[in-house]
Amino acid sequence: MNLGTVSSLSASNLPLGTDASGNPITVNLTQRIDNVSFEPLNVPAGAFPQALKQVTTISGTVSIAKLNLSVSLSGSQARWLVPGVGVIGETTSTTLDTDTSTSTASLRGYVLDGVQRGFGLPFLVADGLSPVSGDPNPPIGQPVVGTDGARFLVVTRRITGVSPDYSAAWQASVAQADGTVLATVALEAARPVADPGSAVSAAVAFDGANYLVVFERDNNFASTGNHPSLMAVRVSPAGTLVGAATQVAPPGSNSPALAFDGARYLLVFSRSDLYEGYGQLYGAFISPADGQVAGAGEFPITPAPGYQWRPALAFGGTSYLVVWDQTDFNGQPPGVIAARITPVGDILDPAGFAVYAATACCLGYRPTVAFDGDNYLVAWQDYRQLQDNLHTDIYASRVTRTAQLLDGPGGFPVTTAAENIEVNPRLVFFDGNYLAAWISSPAIGVYAGLNGARISPSGTVISPGESGMLLTAGGYEFHPSLAANASSAMLTWLNPRPAADVNSAGALGIYPFGP
Repeated sequence: MNLGTVSSLSASNLPLGTDASGNPITVNLTQRIDNVSFEPLNVPAGAFPQALKQVTTISGTVSIAKLNLSVSLSGSQARWLVPGVGVIGETTSTTLDTDTSTSTASLRGYVLDGVQRGFGLPFLVADGLSPVSGDPNPPIGQPVVGTDGARFLVVTRRITGVSPDYSAAWQASVAQADGTVLATVALEAARPVADPGSAVSAAVAFDGANYLVVFERDNNFASTGNHPSLMAVRVSPAGTLVGAATQVAPPGSNSPALAFDGARYLLVFSRSDLYEGYGQLYGAFISPADGQVAGAGEFPITPAPGYQWRPALAFGGTSYLVVWDQTDFNGQPPGVIAARITPVGDILDPAGFAVYAATACCLGYRPTVAFDGDNYLVAWQDYRQLQDNLHTDIYASRVTRTAQLLDGPGGFPVTTAAENIEVNPRLVFFDGNYLAAWISSPAIGVYAGLNGARISPSGTVISPGESGMLLTAGGYEFHPSLAANASSAMLTWLNPRPAADVNSAGALGIYPFGP
């Protein structure tokens, strides 16, 4: 394609329909199309280094001769084109008299030579997760996803019954990135729901032969005096149970995080008398051979109890990095705290170290972590712009295997829209870069779906924007989870529905990005 003018034309008295009274409307216009330049363009489908920018301009007048009325018309459209792919981006502006309208569009995914690139189409991976009972707030479960290197296992919680007599059972579904659901299996028999707000979390990882799923079990505290415990069960890549579920952490345990080091799983969890409250982080190794706690059993990760919440975990080849959300208590600093653990259970950072040392203003940073083969990336929701315990951005920081912070004590911003509420980030390393996803809300009670960003191993946000790029647009899409293998990734989430509908779990297949 050559640069320069592609075409230029003028037309007069073109019919444009009629007005409300039936009077004919005509338009006189001049149109010109120019190939302006070759330039790089980042879109959700990938980063294209050489895209042709083609600009179309129009100008003219719109007239109703019978009324002796005429108004000006002008507009421009910029399109970026890549051979073999087509239009990858477009911006349009049109002005009629004094009214201007604008629009933008970006390529999310495409197929080239039979190979899928970028984002696929969203699909339901598990439907009917709650009854239609007239209760607007049935119990839920937070979906999580893992991969065996080819397909994905999506773990969800199915609720049955009628309020207040609900029952719940965790289940797992084998799915492909193209939206094909191959099998679904219940992980245990349905049990009565005593506390609708508890037993909502699970974790999943793969050991090369089977998946291990760890989930919270409601123990009916009112009748047993026991808070939720953690159960583990193995699932084959085909979606069949390998043995029965067994307890791997006692009552009072919650918020499981799970990773595999090539020999054993490490399970990290918070132990507390009050669910998601005052507690301490513990770890336990689990054998892939039988799904049972291995070695000497559980061990403390943090030196003393406090407000230690929502751990996340990744294995970095020589040691694990566990990160958690900590609130100021008895000298324990608030913020995002981390510690390294060896595959034999040695705590390399007994006092932990701050990935982000927060002020005392705000609660809940919900960190997540992934590993790229050289370093870790930790991301969290961050209140530093407005300090109001409400509005958040997403921040991130790279951490070496020797616990060095490559981006300083504050990390770097992934989003910068101060008035937005960006929460609950998740990370995975895929296609040479990190992929992040989070819940995006422009205002309290208003949900716009899930947003995300691609971040390079050097700490560059590849898909910039004040609030990242739009990943889904369904509105009420909560609890994102990510998993990736060499050929594809999957984003899952919960669709909590009103009483007139049932909850479901959605998913989005993701493929290597272009070009």
